[in-house]
Order: sequence, then structure tokens, then C-alpha cells
Amino acid sequence: MQALEQHASLFKDFMCSSEITLTSQTVENLFEFHLSAPGSTRRQDETRVLGFWIDYLIEIQGSEIGPSLADLLMFATGLKSLPPAGLNPKPQLVFNWTSRFPQGRTCANTIEIPILQTYEMFQDSMSFGIQNCPGFGMY
Repeated sequence: MQALEQHASLFKDFMCSSEITLTSQTVENLFEFHLSAPGSTRRQDETRVLGFWIDYLIEIQGSEIGPSLADLLMFATGLKSLPPAGLNPKPQLVFNWTSRFPQGRTCANTIEIPILQTYEMFQDSMSFGIQNCPGFGMY
């Protein structure tokens, strides 16, 4: 108890709840990802889709129609907001080469995003997948 009193500012983030505002930048920085080998065709496709991902986050940040950043976080982690102590395991962004739609793995804090050719295809698939997921009472 004495340590808590002497170093209250160090414990504040863990002991006191404060809602972290979700922004496109916050969500972008939340997810770790790994790209294929430099120069490979897969790397080129992953880099293109990573750009789509960032554009999608920016788009849904201010949108009143379609999924929100909170919906995307729920889809990937099962949480509507970020806990003050952070997430464990660290959220992962995985490239999905076999499905046209995103897949959320809430136990692993993972979202698999589809490798698609155009932003419009990516946007439609992401929004459809997030809005039509069957879990956690989102819709």
C-alpha cells in the first residue's frame, strides 16, 4: 500500500479506467504484421493491401454509415474499446490469400484481411464481413 501511495502516478493507468479514443492511427499502430520476402510477388500484393487497410481505417473513422473503428476492434479482439493495460496477446494483422472476406480471431486478437486487387473490392469485403459477423451481439 505504501508503494502505491508513493508512486501513485505510475499506477494510475492500471488502476483507473480511462477510455482511449479510437482513431485510425491508434488502430493502425495497434496491429503488428509481417510481410513476405522483399522483392516477392506476395510482398508486392501485401504492400498494396496494407495501403488499402490504412485507407479503410481512415474512411471508417469518421463514417456514420457502415462499420466503425469500434466494430472493427470488436471483430478482431472481442472488445469495443481498448483497455488501459493494453491487449495481450498483441493484436496481429494477417494477410489472407484464400478468402474474399476478413476473418476475426478474437481469442488470438487477430484479423485476417483479404488480398484483393482494388480498394473498392477490399472496402466492400471488409464492410460486409464486419457487419455480418455472427458474434458478440454486434448487430
